[in-house]
Amino acid sequence: MKRRFKILGTRRFGEAVRLIIEPSDIVKEKQQFNPMTIMSDPDGIQTRLQEMQNNVMIQSMPDTITISYEEWQKHKYNTDDIVWIEVTPE
Repeated sequence: MKRRFKILGTRRFGEAVRLIIEPSDIVKEKQQFNPMTIMSDPDGIQTRLQEMQNNVMIQSMPDTITISYEEWQKHKYNTDDIVWIEVTPE
Protein backbone atom coordinates (compact mmCIF):
# COMPACT_ATOMS: atom_id res chain seq x y z
CA MET A 1 0.00 0.00 0.00
CA LYS A 2 1.36 3.42 -0.90
CA ARG A 3 0.88 6.36 1.45
CA ARG A 4 1.34 10.04 0.77
CA PHE A 5 3.75 11.99 2.99
CA LYS A 6 4.82 15.63 3.14
CA ILE A 7 8.50 16.36 3.81
CA LEU A 8 8.94 18.66 6.81
CA GLY A 9 12.72 18.80 6.59
CA THR A 10 15.92 17.00 5.64
CA ARG A 11 19.08 16.31 7.62
CA ARG A 12 22.39 14.83 6.53
CA PHE A 13 23.33 11.84 8.66
CA GLY A 14 26.75 10.49 7.68
CA GLU A 15 26.46 8.79 4.27
CA ALA A 16 22.66 9.04 4.41
CA VAL A 17 19.94 11.67 4.54
CA ARG A 18 17.02 11.61 6.95
CA LEU A 19 13.72 12.90 5.67
CA ILE A 20 11.40 14.20 8.38
CA ILE A 21 7.89 13.41 7.15
CA GLU A 22 4.24 13.58 8.17
CA PRO A 23 1.27 11.75 6.66
CA SER A 24 -0.52 13.94 4.17
CA ASP A 25 -4.14 13.08 3.42
CA ILE A 26 -5.41 14.25 0.07
CA VAL A 27 -8.80 15.21 1.48
CA LYS A 28 -9.55 16.02 5.09
CA GLU A 29 -12.99 16.50 6.56
CA LYS A 30 -13.45 19.94 8.02
CA GLN A 31 -14.38 19.82 11.68
CA GLN A 32 -16.99 22.34 12.71
CA PHE A 33 -17.84 23.13 16.29
CA ASN A 34 -21.51 22.87 17.18
CA PRO A 35 -22.30 23.76 20.82
CA MET A 36 -25.46 21.64 20.72
CA THR A 37 -23.40 18.47 20.28
CA ILE A 38 -21.99 18.94 23.77
CA MET A 39 -25.45 18.45 25.24
CA SER A 40 -26.51 15.62 22.95
CA ASP A 41 -23.24 13.65 22.81
CA PRO A 42 -20.85 14.30 25.71
CA ASP A 43 -18.93 11.04 25.03
CA GLY A 44 -18.30 12.13 21.43
CA ILE A 45 -16.80 15.40 22.65
CA GLN A 46 -14.45 13.48 24.94
CA THR A 47 -13.38 11.29 22.02
CA ARG A 48 -12.71 14.34 19.81
CA LEU A 49 -10.66 16.01 22.53
CA GLN A 50 -8.59 12.83 22.88
CA GLU A 51 -8.03 12.74 19.10
CA MET A 52 -6.91 16.38 19.13
CA GLN A 53 -4.46 15.64 21.95
CA ASN A 54 -3.09 12.64 20.03
CA ASN A 55 -2.63 14.81 16.92
CA VAL A 56 -0.60 17.33 18.93
CA MET A 57 1.62 14.51 20.27
CA ILE A 58 2.13 13.12 16.74
CA GLN A 59 3.11 16.54 15.42
CA SER A 60 5.69 16.95 18.18
CA MET A 61 7.31 13.61 17.23
CA PRO A 62 7.43 13.47 13.42
CA ASP A 63 8.30 10.32 11.48
CA THR A 64 11.63 9.97 9.72
CA ILE A 65 12.95 7.76 6.97
CA THR A 66 16.59 7.34 6.00
CA ILE A 67 17.73 7.19 2.39
CA SER A 68 21.19 7.09 0.84
CA TYR A 69 22.87 10.36 -0.04
CA GLU A 70 23.04 9.29 -3.70
CA GLU A 71 19.25 8.75 -3.72
CA TRP A 72 18.74 12.20 -2.19
CA GLN A 73 21.04 13.79 -4.81
CA LYS A 74 19.10 12.07 -7.57
CA HIS A 75 15.69 13.46 -6.47
CA LYS A 76 16.73 16.60 -4.53
CA TYR A 77 13.99 16.28 -1.91
CA ASN A 78 13.13 19.60 -0.26
CA THR A 79 10.79 20.87 2.43
CA ASP A 80 7.09 20.73 1.44
CA ASP A 81 7.69 18.15 -1.32
CA ILE A 82 5.17 15.31 -1.46
CA VAL A 83 6.46 11.72 -1.64
CA TRP A 84 4.65 8.41 -1.97
CA ILE A 85 6.12 5.64 0.18
CA GLU A 86 5.32 1.97 -0.11
CA VAL A 87 4.20 0.65 3.28
CA THR A 88 4.10 -3.12 3.77
CA PRO A 89 2.85 -4.88 6.90
CA GLU A 90 5.08 -7.50 8.50
